[in-house]
Amino acid sequence: MTKVGEGLKSVVPEPAEYYTTVFVDGKIWLFGLTYKDQKTHNWGHRVAFHGGHVVAFDVNSGTWEGPYEIPELSDEENQGELFFVRNNALHLLLYKEFLRFEPKALYTWDTASKSWQGKTFSMSGSAIADGCECNPAGVKLVDDEPSADTVTFFVNHGKTHLYEIDLNSGHVSKRCDLNKEEIINGAPVLGCKKDDKVYFFFAVHGCVYRWESGRLQALPLSGNGNPEPVQIQGEPPHFGFTGSRFTHLRPNGEWGHATGAQQVGMCDSRFVGDVHNVKFGEPAVWEKSATTLEEAHKNIAYDYSTDTLYTISDEAVEKHSF
Repeated sequence: MTKVGEGLKSVVPEPAEYYTTVFVDGKIWLFGLTYKDQKTHNWGHRVAFHGGHVVAFDVNSGTWEGPYEIPELSDEENQGELFFVRNNALHLLLYKEFLRFEPKALYTWDTASKSWQGKTFSMSGSAIADGCECNPAGVKLVDDEPSADTVTFFVNHGKTHLYEIDLNSGHVSKRCDLNKEEIINGAPVLGCKKDDKVYFFFAVHGCVYRWESGRLQALPLSGNGNPEPVQIQGEPPHFGFTGSRFTHLRPNGEWGHATGAQQVGMCDSRFVGDVHNVKFGEPAVWEKSATTLEEAHKNIAYDYSTDTLYTISDEAVEKHSF
């Protein structure tokens, strides 16, 4: 672990409680999340599209810039957001969240003007998925190489649906629905794309979610929605709930997992700062890294080009090698 810069409080004396953190072209961007009420559904969440501030840390110079205030993109109540980085550009998908999953708009972050710019957007009719009336859609990004021209994500909303965004055209389409007979007693919570397959880890929903680190399945993208069990061995992380808080695909083809929470008793949890990697093969293998993160490292970013993990706390920016 090496300190590479001063912490978040050096640029924002009163940081937001939560941030979305991404690495784009040599800089770590932190988007402050603000609370958006969902009165119709007796709910609320913290999102970036509601407006707030953004700051950036240059990993080469070790300096901060900002904060910059950004206006809200939408004041609609029933919306969620998905961040993703491809080809050194940050993108944001807005979608309808309750009653059905429906893509609504696509944006690209302009690093010069520090603003979101609307991107050409279209979708096929099958991209709309009806779901549970009382719960928001569970939308999760599938980890992939950052140079890919497509983005894959999945939606747990009644069924599990696999989606793809073509970034050249801005078209959103649904690739398939996962066969429920093959994923009984659980739902996918983490995904990674490798060798024309999407690998999923699952969690079982009871009083809380319970992540199953030994339950790995692979979905061939050329298939019809039937995932196949994958044997996995080794020492898994002792995370509970929905598993690893931060995941990423590494240049060597391994799937990185960093930090999580472990259930304590019926209603409590404790932070676990372990870092692990999944080595794909027959069988796949969990391997624990010597790197350990601290609870203060709640904002994490990953640079694929250098295989470096960064953590941003109130007091320091630090980099971690595997």
